[in-house]
Amino acid sequence: MLLAAISLFAVIVNAQIPNPGFEDWPLASNGWPVGNPIQSSDVFPQGIGNYSLRLINNAVSNPELTDFGFCVTFPSPGSWAPSFPITTQPISFTGFYKYLPVNGDMAVIGAVLYLEGDTVSTAFIRVNAAVPDWTAFDIPFSPYEMADSASVGFSAYNWIFGEAGMPVMQGNSELFIDNLNFDNLINALPDATSTKPFVDLYPNPAGNFIWWTTDKEGNDEVIINIYNASGACLQSERTRLPKKQIDLSSLSKGVYMVETISNKQQNRQKILKLP
Repeated sequence: MLLAAISLFAVIVNAQIPNPGFEDWPLASNGWPVGNPIQSSDVFPQGIGNYSLRLINNAVSNPELTDFGFCVTFPSPGSWAPSFPITTQPISFTGFYKYLPVNGDMAVIGAVLYLEGDTVSTAFIRVNAAVPDWTAFDIPFSPYEMADSASVGFSAYNWIFGEAGMPVMQGNSELFIDNLNFDNLINALPDATSTKPFVDLYPNPAGNFIWWTTDKEGNDEVIINIYNASGACLQSERTRLPKKQIDLSSLSKGVYMVETISNKQQNRQKILKLP
């Protein structure tokens, strides 16, 4: 699968999410103003940070706000709103989680992008099955053109984005979250050789074409492959030039992986194809 392929490569950490590894506590004064977070020493990946976020429901008959297992970056638990600025245009929301549901509970993991206060894109998953081991999530944002801010939230119960009403907890379910990012999984400590990719792709999101450029010296042949979300190679091109325009007009809207292979170097970056 595409997610497994991405995980083979060291990533460049570009998160603009506040306190993305939950290392600074209390969370309420470190980017996560509302919720009932619990500090956990159960972390993933191993060796990256000392803490993770743990959320636990307290499913009593007349729950108070403090009984709900949730944590968000925005100031009011009842209304998603812009909570931190972004300077890039993310394609997906990534991180690691595990979930221990009780009585049919459903966890929610999500992020929202905004432009001038209006919602322009969302990335959500809901999980109702037990996930006892740390598992990666890589959630594509719905297509959009531009965003200037974002918000992120989690709950150990079914919190429905955009709908009014009191959420219902089914049991004392537990949700663990760690090492959030935009676009790339934080699956390894960055090293000195991975501070800058040797390939750049723009514009991203893209329309019917995208520019591929490289800072690699020499005129060795480079192979450029484009994969869909299922891992199928849809296009393959070769070049010896440092800059090339790639035609995307045959691709439908969605998230694609652009792979560049040159001698012993390999680079993979995600792009968002707009309609």
